[in-house]
Amino acid sequence: YYHLAYHTFPLGWLASLLPEGTAFLLPVVIGMVSIFLFYRLARAWSLSTQHTFWLLLFALLTPAVVYSYLTLSAASWALLLFLAVFWLLNLSGKMRYLALLPVILTALTDIMTVLLLALLLAQYFYLRREKGIFPSGTIGILIGSAALAWLLGRIPLAQGPFYATHAATDLVSDLGGRSGVGTALLLLALIGALVIWRERKLLALYGYLA
Repeated sequence: YYHLAYHTFPLGWLASLLPEGTAFLLPVVIGMVSIFLFYRLARAWSLSTQHTFWLLLFALLTPAVVYSYLTLSAASWALLLFLAVFWLLNLSGKMRYLALLPVILTALTDIMTVLLLALLLAQYFYLRREKGIFPSGTIGILIGSAALAWLLGRIPLAQGPFYATHAATDLVSDLGGRSGVGTALLLLALIGALVIWRERKLLALYGYLA
């Protein structure tokens, strides 16, 4: 089943260390750590408590998010790594270099996830007007590690979902589709669009909506 990400390092290794029948704890831990990192990142980016609460609430009510965290999924693991990368990048001094660890782990997921993180990193460094070896080196390590893993056959181009689609249900995930757009996700997109529109310097982020 594609949704189980045991083949992704280090999830498979961690699952093998757990006693039999306790692997279900990994998605719970990933979910709790993701929420913690989300709050820390929201504080680092000076998001109001009210905005943080509503964003998290709508996200948790999205069927796609609930589905992802019911199993050990590649999507939940990638989101955890993304949150870790940007939270660590907001640390000061040499502590920022810790972000290279989740960057390298992201390079071991799949090519599409790597490309998305590379775009987000490029936008992040651009908005912060960061120049020098660290921004280019971080993106270079990400792409270089992914390219090496790809050549060695360790990572796929993309991970799922691969199944027969049904337009009537898959268009809206609330109707039972494994993918698609949910009403909660539409609300999240609306909130994000309003925030970006008020912050004109973030208009370039609209490109990611495509």
